[in-house]
Amino acid sequence: MPAHAGRLRPLERCVFTLVFALMVGFVGAMAFMATTSRGHLLLAGPSVAPRTVAAGLSTRQAVQGTVSRSTVRTSSGESAAQRDARLAAALQPVLGGSSGRLAVGVVDLQTGATASYDGDLQIRGGDVVTTDILAAMLLEHQQAGTSVSAREAQLAVAMIEHASVPAATQLWTLIGGAPALAAANATLKLHGTIPAPGDWTWTSTTVADQLQLLADLVEARSPLRPAAREYALGLLTDSSAGQRWGVLAAASAHTTSAGYDGKLVGPAWVVGSIGVIQHDGAELLVAVLSDRNPAEAPALTAVQAAVLAAVGVVS
Repeated sequence: MPAHAGRLRPLERCVFTLVFALMVGFVGAMAFMATTSRGHLLLAGPSVAPRTVAAGLSTRQAVQGTVSRSTVRTSSGESAAQRDARLAAALQPVLGGSSGRLAVGVVDLQTGATASYDGDLQIRGGDVVTTDILAAMLLEHQQAGTSVSAREAQLAVAMIEHASVPAATQLWTLIGGAPALAAANATLKLHGTIPAPGDWTWTSTTVADQLQLLADLVEARSPLRPAAREYALGLLTDSSAGQRWGVLAAASAHTTSAGYDGKLVGPAWVVGSIGVIQHDGAELLVAVLSDRNPAEAPALTAVQAAVLAAVGVVS
C-alpha cells in the first residue's frame, strides 16, 4: 500500500486498500490476457486459449458424439441426401475443370445439417495431417497426466502456425510415429485415417474424419478435455490469420475463425483445408481435401470453389 495511506483514518484506509487491490487485480488480468493466445468463436465472451496445457489432464473419456447426421432435416424439410445431391450438382463445374481428386463436407453446429461430396473417399492428407498430430500429442499427455514440454510447444507452433514440415516430422516422431497416431485416432474416432509408416505426409484420410476431428476440438462430448481443446484451437486461430484461399474464404467478414490450410507437392500437389467458421450467423465445420493435382493454382481454385459450394448448400 502507498506510504501516504498511513495518514488516513481506519475506515478510509480499509476503503483505500480495497480499491487499490481491485485496481492491481484488474491491471494484472489485462496483462495476462494480452500475453495469451486469442479465444475462439465457440466460446462466449472474451475467453482465451492458453498456449500451455495444465498438468494432470484427466484421462476420463467422455462419450463421443458423431458428425454423421444423415437423418437430420432442415426447417425446409430437406434431408442430408437431398443436400448431398445439390452439392454434387453445384460441384460439376469445379470437377470438370480439375484433373485431381476432391472431396468436401460441411456441418452446421446449430442445426446439425450436413452436406458432403465423396466424404468417405481416401485421399492423401499431406500437410493437413498436422492437426491430427497435434490432437494425438494432446491426447497422449491427457492420458499420461503430463504437460506439454517447452520443446513440444515450440514444435507445435512451428508446425501449425508456420506450416513447418520438419517441425511436424519431429513432433510426429516424439509422439511415437504411425502406431501412436493410429492409437490416438481410434480414440478420436477417425476410422478412415490410415497413418503412413515412415512419412506422415502420405497418411490417407477422409473428409468425414476431418469433420470428426474438428468436432473433437469444439464439442463438449469429446475425448479431449477442455484444456487440450483450448490449446489446439488457440494455435489454429492464430494460424488462420491471413489465410483466405481455403475454408476461411467462406467466413463472414470480421468474425473469428480457427482453421488450417495445407499444400504440399511430391510428386503431385496435395491441397487441403479444414476449419471452424462463422458464415451468415451460423457456426460451421468445413473440410476439403484434394490430391493428384498436376499444378498448384487450379487445385487452390477448385478447393475454394468447393468450400463456397458446400457452405452455400447448408446456408
